[in-house]
Amino acid sequence: MLAIYIWTGVIGLVLVLYSVIMGAQHGGDAGSVDHGGIGHGDMGHGDAGHGASGGQEGDSDAGTSDPAWTLFLSMRFWTFFAMFFGILGVIMTVGTSWHEPMVGSVAGIGGLIAGLTIALTMRLVQRNEIDSNVSTKDLVGVEGTLLVSAREGQLGRVRIETKGDIVDLLAISDDAKALPAGTPVVIVGVDDDRVRVVERSDVFG
Repeated sequence: MLAIYIWTGVIGLVLVLYSVIMGAQHGGDAGSVDHGGIGHGDMGHGDAGHGASGGQEGDSDAGTSDPAWTLFLSMRFWTFFAMFFGILGVIMTVGTSWHEPMVGSVAGIGGLIAGLTIALTMRLVQRNEIDSNVSTKDLVGVEGTLLVSAREGQLGRVRIETKGDIVDLLAISDDAKALPAGTPVVIVGVDDDRVRVVERSDVFG
């Protein structure tokens, strides 16, 4: 089991370091592990919950939050779970007289608590931080480029420039068309912590 703990801890640590490095290169932070958040890099955007202009505030999913169980689908959760599970497993195997399955159970519980705590904290930070320089009206009509593909019912990520700031936003396609990464898009609305986008050619021809 010691080998499993070592490899699990190493994999988790490598993923965390990778996310930090990539976040620094793209103006974000370690929260970019699972592409969450709205703002400058990954700075939160609280005004998005006011809904979109153009009479689209009545969308059934506007203003809703993802259920708690979706934390288990987060790459961030599994990254930190693996790291803490491995580290705790190694520490208890080498530094205590405990044996399996006690070590595995404690390491698993510790990893679960750490993963959920960090994933939930990052989600709350991303949703509750407010950039006073960027409001909903500043976003609608802004052009950007998809960093992560988006389609109806599936979140992507778009990068825009507004008021001199580079901003990365959670994005979802506003129609049934799948939009691959690299697609030029236009923001047509804002729902809670994400924006609705359409392909630029659909707006400007």
